[in-house]
Formats: sequence, C-alpha cells, structure tokens
Amino acid sequence: MADPMTCEPSPLASLKDQLKSISEVSTLDHKLGPLLENANGENRQWMGVGALLNAPMTCTVNLIEPPGGCEPSDDSPAMVATNGHCIGLATKAPYVRLNEEFSADVSFNHFQDSQNKHVPAKVDRILYANMLNKDLAVLRLNMTYGELKKKGIKPFKIAKKFENGPLRNIAVPTDGVPENQRYLRGNNCESGPRRDVLEDTFLWKQQIAFDCPAVGGSSGSGVFNEKTGELMGLLNTGINDETPRMPCRFNGPCSIDSNKIQPGKDVRYGFDLSFLHQCATKSCEIDPTQSSCPLPSSDQVKPILSSPMNSFDEPINLENPIFERRFKAYRVKMGPASTTDCSDPSGYTQVDSFRYTPPKENRAEGAYIVCSYGQEKNGTWQTPKDASGLGVRLDKTPPVTKIALSSNGKSLNISGTDPTDPVISYQYKFVSQERDCSTQGGYQNPPVFWGRNSVPVKDQQGKYLCIVGYDSAGNRQKSGTPYHIK
Repeated sequence: MADPMTCEPSPLASLKDQLKSISEVSTLDHKLGPLLENANGENRQWMGVGALLNAPMTCTVNLIEPPGGCEPSDDSPAMVATNGHCIGLATKAPYVRLNEEFSADVSFNHFQDSQNKHVPAKVDRILYANMLNKDLAVLRLNMTYGELKKKGIKPFKIAKKFENGPLRNIAVPTDGVPENQRYLRGNNCESGPRRDVLEDTFLWKQQIAFDCPAVGGSSGSGVFNEKTGELMGLLNTGINDETPRMPCRFNGPCSIDSNKIQPGKDVRYGFDLSFLHQCATKSCEIDPTQSSCPLPSSDQVKPILSSPMNSFDEPINLENPIFERRFKAYRVKMGPASTTDCSDPSGYTQVDSFRYTPPKENRAEGAYIVCSYGQEKNGTWQTPKDASGLGVRLDKTPPVTKIALSSNGKSLNISGTDPTDPVISYQYKFVSQERDCSTQGGYQNPPVFWGRNSVPVKDQQGKYLCIVGYDSAGNRQKSGTPYHIK
C-alpha cells in the first residue's frame, strides 16, 4: 500500500499504468503507424513536415519549394502547403482567400524524441486558399528558407507528375491520440483509382484513393515518392474502419461511380499536387489568374442549400438573400456530377434573380453539381474557371426504417436500412394490431427527451410500435415499420 503522506503509487499500480501505456502505444502504432524518431538524425528528411497549431483545425503542413521549378532563395519567406479546411474554409467556402493576413503556429522537427529541439514558426499570411476546386491552402511563414535551413529544415520539391508506386505518408494525427503522442508518424501506402468524391456539398473531382491510415490531424499531410522524396499530393479526407452513420456528410465522403453514390468504408482520399506548377509565374509566385492554373482566383458564388439531399422542386438561392448581393447576375448550369465540368463554358444560362430553378425534367437519382459564376457590380463577368461547383444529391426514394431492441432492453433504436439514405427523424404510434401501422393516421412526433433515435417501451408490452422515417431530402416513408413489443 502506498504511504498516504508521500502519495507515491504502489509498485503494482505503477506497473499497471506502465502496461496500460505500453498497450495504448502499441494499439496506436498498429492503427496509425509508428512514431518517428530523429534524435540521431535518422529521419532528418522529414523535419520539414510540421504540426499546424492554434488554427481553426489542428492539421499537418509541409514546407515546400516555390512551384515552377525555382530554387528557394535564402532570404525569401518560406511557405507551407496544407488543406483549405484546416484554416476554416469548411464553414466559409466557397470563397477564395488570396493574400490575406492570417495567424497560426507551426512546429517543425516535430518528433517525439526531439521535443526540446522543435522549431517553432508563425504563419502570417494566406497566399492562396480554396476548398471547392481543391482542398488547398498555401501559407506564408514569418521565417525565411535560409533561417530554416540553418536549423536543418529543408523544403520539399513538388513533383511535376503524380506517379503510382511506393509512397510514404508523414502526418501528425491527433484525434483519439494522447497529447504526449501527437508527433510525426510514418506509413507506407499505395495509391488507388481516381474518383469523384462528395462530402456534404463539397464535390472534389478526381480525388485519389489511398490505403494509408489517417485520422483528424492527418489532414494536409503529404504523400511522398519514397525514392525521390518529392511531395506528390496531400490527404484531405477519409473514413476510418466503418461506414459512418451519416454517409456523404462531413467526415463521411462518398465516391461517385457513373453518377451513383457509393458510401466509403475504411478509405482515405487526397489529391495530386503537381497542378500547382501550372499556377506559378516566371518568378515562381502563385498566380491563380493564369489561364493554365485550374484554381479559381476570385470570390465565388455561394449557393445556399438547406440540405445536400434535394428534390429539386424548390428554387436554389445563389446567394444569401438576407445579405447584400455580391453579384448583379449569374450564369448557372446543373448536370450529373461525374460528367459536368464547371470550367466548360457550354451549357450555362443567365439568371438575373438570385434564385435558380432547376429545369423541370425527369432526372435519375444520384449526384449532381450546381455550377455558377457571377457578374460583378461593374458589369464584368467572371470566367467559368471561377465558377463554384456544389454537390447535390437528387433523392426521390422514401427511406425504410429498421427497429432493434437496445442492449439494456428498455428502448428501441431507430435507424435506416440504406446506409446512403439515413433516417434523420421519425414519427411513431403504438397500436394493438400490426396492420394498423400501414394506415396514415395517428402518427406523432417523439418528445425531445426521447433522443433522436430511441423509443422507450416501458408499459407497452404486447403492443406494436409503428415508425415512419424521414430522410434528408424530406421524403417520408410510405408505410410504417412494425415492431412487436414482447
């Protein structure tokens, strides 16, 4: 027993704590890859991968050479690449952020065994950020390449062409990771097919599927050519282990195959970064206004969608009507997500109102994209390259609920049978006969205190519970699902 005056743990308690710590480390290493060490310089090539701290999200950043093939000048401010959502664009998209002041911290040489040698730096400006076209942010630091080089930190070359093969992912995962283990981890991974990916209203074209592990904090982490060390791309989203309860919404990306929605499972996505060379000037600065650059270069139209799942029966607001309109008029088109290119000028129609009514034509269920760009107050039109593209799911099919007894036997859990079309709300009634579930009358909304997907069954033995579910598009289940309470 420990001495109560010294409060020292007993040897047995101390041993249990050590074993628990070893077990946690082993589990994390298996799930996320081993922590890298650099006290003896064995991983010095990854010193330029850093942790982004005190930003809207904790992410991973990569010190990069200027795109375009310029050797970094010792007296030039250094720049890092990460994801646009890491600096808050998930709530502010689809606006472009170009040459704006911004404050965050970066920690380089971020190895667990080198904590007294971490190299801090400050982000002082956003050079470019957007989240619709590519989930990308390029940030400027308050340190020069020369200052970082003196501390042993070198920038990564951006590959001019994405190559499949042995790849290396270096990240600082944080979600579910104890604070004392939030350091650089390394993984070998392979690239898979390119897919269009839908996450909420974000539709990213030609994302690359990867098999390397990733959790929160890994966003923005680099995928490197294992042989050359060149930066090939960035991870930006994924699903861990199992299909999420709300697929195709935030943190639950779905892929699109021939315009059909495919919920992901245990997959990570990222994008090829080689296009950034097309955005570089002769002096190797990033200039998205160049025709060769696929990035939008000015504030985009921001359609307001009540839900990414839609019936297309109601007009879509192209701007928030509560605030002053940024544009005088709009050019809009809508088409299947897998075949519609917002940067293609064909197919657009002009809309003078801020409301756009999709054409009243028969459409198959699946993923669609709303492309729109605007006319400035001075009469100048943006180009299709600056068009915003928001993903929308056309859903005409009512959901079907399933009912299961909870583990404690005191309530029934309500869910949907289709993982791509979850039940987000329901109505209920208790009846004496199963056939009464098919009648429309008597259904009511559940009390708030029941919770979102649970029905208590106390004192209802022998009765039938009838449930009709509603999905995100507002479709109502046609006939109630019965459950006999025993």
